[in-house]
Amino acid sequence: MAGNVSAYSDARLKKNWTNMPIDFVERWAKVRAGTYERIDSGEVQVGLAAQDVQEIMPNATPLMADGYLALSYGSAAAVATVELAKEVVELRKLVKLLMEKVGAV
Repeated sequence: MAGNVSAYSDARLKKNWTNMPIDFVERWAKVRAGTYERIDSGEVQVGLAAQDVQEIMPNATPLMADGYLALSYGSAAAVATVELAKEVVELRKLVKLLMEKVGAV
């Protein structure tokens, strides 16, 4: 398949924003990620465990008609990227402050 996947994301269509939990990055780090073998087909794939993501982002894991959880990978990845970027910014500030205290900057 070629092309881009797009969805409406205009801020004018959204309200009642809430922040991710303060421990989001720590919880995200515990999500099972990697390669796995599908029980139904034996095919080896790469991905995440929807149940693990559901604990942090329930809206990114819809229940399908067959009773299995799906995972909105795009939404989950976008949120995780932003939250990780926020943490990097804060850690850089802390590193700079600590380096200034020891006279390294």
